[in-house]
Amino acid sequence: MTPANDPHIREPGGLEWVTPAPPPPNVDDDLAPGRPPVADDFGPGHPLRSSAGRADDERYLQLLSVFHFVVGGLMALCAMTPIVHFAFGIGLVTGSFPAAKGSGPPPPPALGWMFVLGAGAIMAFGWAVAISLFLAGYFLRRRRHYVFCLVTAGLACTFQPFGIMLGVFTFIVLLRPSVKQLFGRTPRTPALA
Repeated sequence: MTPANDPHIREPGGLEWVTPAPPPPNVDDDLAPGRPPVADDFGPGHPLRSSAGRADDERYLQLLSVFHFVVGGLMALCAMTPIVHFAFGIGLVTGSFPAAKGSGPPPPPALGWMFVLGAGAIMAFGWAVAISLFLAGYFLRRRRHYVFCLVTAGLACTFQPFGIMLGVFTFIVLLRPSVKQLFGRTPRTPALA
């Protein structure tokens, strides 16, 4: 009998065979005691998702929908912070800040336009992402516009840290084949050669 076939393990200190090898792991050992075994969701002959798995997916989509609304509201609020720069830029462009006596000429209007355009672009991008998050939350609840929800998850990653967490969890849930079915998309199966 070779050591590879022997049911015992050699101890490091000697040549005797003393310790029996552990039994091969049982597939159901990872289940909690008393818990009935669950059929493999993706095994042959089983449906893609069981009814319990479908209920989990629907609950995850519902939670993602709520969090899209919450993060969209936070994004809309944070997108308003450059309003101070925007107002300051408008003041510079319109000449609302007169030069003090003996301090020289007032700042050029081009400086004001830089403030107006920069702050306006940041606010417009933030509001666009916030609106898309609101729409994605609505679409997740209705199980529609799958690609839009994926793109919005990517855009949410620009808003740190909440957007990154929301975007990553949205990707994790939406890329499941069972969730694709909830959106009416059939999972692609590789062609047999």
